[in-house]
Amino acid sequence: MLKKLTYVLLFLITSIVFSCSKDNLEDEINLMSNAELENNLFIQVNSHRESLGLQPLKTSTIAKKYATSHSEYMANTKDLSHANFEERAKAIANETGANYIAENIASSYTSAQETLQSWLQSEGHKANLEGDYTHTGISVMHKQNGDYYYTQLFYK
Repeated sequence: MLKKLTYVLLFLITSIVFSCSKDNLEDEINLMSNAELENNLFIQVNSHRESLGLQPLKTSTIAKKYATSHSEYMANTKDLSHANFEERAKAIANETGANYIAENIASSYTSAQETLQSWLQSEGHKANLEGDYTHTGISVMHKQNGDYYYTQLFYK
């Protein structure tokens, strides 16, 4: 009986371990990494704003949804651009009542600090980071080939 139970347990453990494919595990690791980058960037952006006496931004699931869609677009097409920004802005305005909407994008940076520093060195990106906005959504897509794509949407 004990021998039979041992075989059953061994079979179950083996099934569980091998039921997750390598791709699924890598996707889960990348999702965790993306979420950590997003959170770190959010914290650093708000720290920068607070150091200037500006109000911290609040997270917005609506802005996050559109940021994610755009980061996925850029990652899939390798087109680092503000393509279709007007449509994203209009959708955010319709869903939130926002009057002012802006967007920062970036690629290749492997850390939140590098991304923030690059935006601070760009007049337009810096203006968005330090602008009179109340909400934000950040998305990072990390492709298996090593490419990173960032989108941050702002609104008030």
